Amino acid sequence: MGLDAMERALDQGWDITLDLYGGAKDPRIAQQIQRRIQKSPLQGRVKLFGPLPYAELHAVLKEYQVFFQPSVHSQDGDMEGGAPIALLDAQATGLPVLAARHCDIPFEVEHERTGLLAEEGDIQGLADCMIRFAQLDQEVYDLYAQEARKKMEEEFSISFGCELLSALYRELIIH
Repeated sequence: MGLDAMERALDQGWDITLDLYGGAKDPRIAQQIQRRIQKSPLQGRVKLFGPLPYAELHAVLKEYQVFFQPSVHSQDGDMEGGAPIALLDAQATGLPVLAARHCDIPFEVEHERTGLLAEEGDIQGLADCMIRFAQLDQEVYDLYAQEARKKMEEEFSISFGCELLSALYRELIIH
């Protein structure tokens, strides 16, 4: 789905590239992805990388303009957990996010504040989000980046987490 969205954005004349990290556990899926890229306008615009050690994540994220997370439920209904932690890491580095409204992602990424969200499975919606970010002037982009970092500081800091956990313990003790 993410590759389809990127291809649509390219078809509309936008000069964008995509780096995919993580690799597929099933080698057949990795081969399908590689064939998909090689037989399309994505060739030369999409690079595949293996898993990224967490210790290197923040340094690598600083090399990009946006974090792309086109999550969907799999055909068998699996949803890969609730919300990718990588979205928090991306925003903590001041990186805006383009993502799907999948599971808990809208709790991590605020549409129009810390990034842009498209409906899950909406290929054109994701392409439109890509194009919209490609059109942003630097001032507006900087606001997204600042808001992404600010959200992480306000809602996902260690002190905020400790306050929430402490309140939960107090409530459990009282009841």
